[in-house]
Amino acid sequence: MHIELYARDESLYKLDSKMKYLENENMLMERKHKELKDSIDEYLNQRKSS
Repeated sequence: MHIELYARDESLYKLDSKMKYLENENMLMERKHKELKDSIDEYLNQRKSS
C-alpha cells in the first residue's frame, strides 16, 4: 500500500511539474506573440506613413 501511495504521489508531482512548465511556456509564447504582433503593426504603420 505504501508503495502505491508513493508511486501515486510521485506521478502527481511529475504531472504538476509538467503543468507548471507548460504554463510557463504558454506565458512566454503569449508574450512573444504580442511582441511579434506589435512589431508587425508598427512596421505596417510605418509603411502607411511613408
